[in-house]
Amino acid sequence: MKKYIITIVAAICSLTAVAQNNTNTKDIYYDGSHVNIQPGDTVSIDSTQTRYLTGERMSTWVYKVNHIVKQAGGKRFPNGVLLQGINSWVIPQALIPNGLVAEEIMKELQSGQTIEQAVQEKLEQVQDTTPVQPLPVDTTPKQIEPAPQPKPSTPQIPDTTKYEWGDEQMPEIKDVKHKCFNRISIGLRGGAASLMQQTTIDGKWHCGFDTWLDIQYAYYFGNRGGKKALHQPTMGILTGISVGYVQNKLSASLDSTYSVVADGNPIDYSIQATDVNEKDGQIMVEIPIMFTMITDKGFFLNVGPKVSLPVFTHFNQNMQNANIHAYFPEMDVTVTNEQITGAVKNMDNKDKFNSSKLNVLVGIELGKEWNFKNNTSLGLGAYANYGVYSLYTNDLNKESFIAVTPPTAHGNATVDILSLTDAYANKLGYFDGGVKLVYHFNFPQK
Repeated sequence: MKKYIITIVAAICSLTAVAQNNTNTKDIYYDGSHVNIQPGDTVSIDSTQTRYLTGERMSTWVYKVNHIVKQAGGKRFPNGVLLQGINSWVIPQALIPNGLVAEEIMKELQSGQTIEQAVQEKLEQVQDTTPVQPLPVDTTPKQIEPAPQPKPSTPQIPDTTKYEWGDEQMPEIKDVKHKCFNRISIGLRGGAASLMQQTTIDGKWHCGFDTWLDIQYAYYFGNRGGKKALHQPTMGILTGISVGYVQNKLSASLDSTYSVVADGNPIDYSIQATDVNEKDGQIMVEIPIMFTMITDKGFFLNVGPKVSLPVFTHFNQNMQNANIHAYFPEMDVTVTNEQITGAVKNMDNKDKFNSSKLNVLVGIELGKEWNFKNNTSLGLGAYANYGVYSLYTNDLNKESFIAVTPPTAHGNATVDILSLTDAYANKLGYFDGGVKLVYHFNFPQK
């Protein structure tokens, strides 16, 4: 009796399958399980399976339609099943043959249902869960018709020469473009520098050094890459404020004169010194207004005017073999190391000189920078500045290294040793050049 019931159930359930004429069958083995799959079988895909044999993720619509087996096993996937229409390989365990509902009917019979009730219930479920019924398929490979395609909401099948159904094609991530971006930079630079450009004495100036802390802001126009932190050619305006220290050296041999009037009588003073060395230093504030550009390879160029304002100036002077002589014309007498003003010996002088004023410079900076993924970048390059206009004037307007205060009834005369810059600088300018290291914080605007 049991065999009779099973035979009836299998016969009724087979009405939902597509008749097959192909007698060429192949058994598929997968992980030790044995499933008989034939080309032309109508199957559905188990929703618990999420990927094809090729590794691509399945789309949700493939679970809602029936598929026809195109090939069982192949050179690439011996234990795989190729489904027609979607043209993708799946494992046999992912397939649900329509005829295997007999196992579920047997479970219903054991629960007390009649054969007619169990079969009718399963037939209704198959009809509900299979919106598109498969058409009869000719077993000849060239005449196999594809299964009916889903309604317009179903994605179109791509060209199978390039892709297989089930490939989740991610959109290409393109480099994000930004219309413009702002930049705040912190930099250090240093190199050789000089404050002196022209003097009225036969001396030598020597380059010194400078060191600067730059805080700059730049606004760039045009496009700039974001995803890969690559530059796009772009231009902008750069400004900011810099604080730096500059020092240079001037050396000379002196033989100068200076005249005063004491009690109505003139006195001509002269000074000789074989070796005078002076180091001039300045703390300066610099404000640039420059054109800036970045190329697509990361090279940068900044060029334009700067305004430089000294906030503190000083000198350190050493003098060797110095003598001051006083000549009294009325008596035609010359007094060596005249004691009224005091003899001048080897000395070191430290004081502030007051001759340096506002300077207008032309500057240039160039180099290369490297961007990081966090929208920051590091730049390394060279710089140079030259003073094209100086508001310097010699306040003393004297061609002398000394300034003597005449004696009075209450005291002797006094002598002041001046800075070489104060006394002999005909044009005080500025130029420098060196290496610059800068770190940028970029703020792109989409």
